Amino acid sequence: MLTKKVNRYFCEFCRKQGGHAGHMRKHEMSCTGNRDRTCKLCLLALLEQKSMTELHEALKKDILAAIDFQSELLFVRSASGGCPACILAAIRTFDWSEMPEGLMYYPEFCWQYENKKFFESGKIRPRDE
Repeated sequence: MLTKKVNRYFCEFCRKQGGHAGHMRKHEMSCTGNRDRTCKLCLLALLEQKSMTELHEALKKDILAAIDFQSELLFVRSASGGCPACILAAIRTFDWSEMPEGLMYYPEFCWQYENKKFFESGKIRPRDE
């Protein structure tokens, strides 16, 4: 029987893991759990990536507006230029302790819907399969 010790590399921001340090470093640079991330979709669409602070402020407005109106992430979608990865990153890294005590609202977010809407906006074109 053969045994082999293998190094596993883990993302510091999510549960992703892999066998190659280089791949994990590349993932960590754009992981939606990383507050200082580089957004690949914004680069692809030639959008200016907004800071997490700006996106968190927009998300906070959405959450407070949803108490009365069901805003459907209008503020954060507008602030991010519609980028689904930036919207998801804002939701994942948001500090919920900033919200009023007892507020039990979590924004509904569907990656497939947001991604489809982003591609249909004409900002970027999907690759031919």
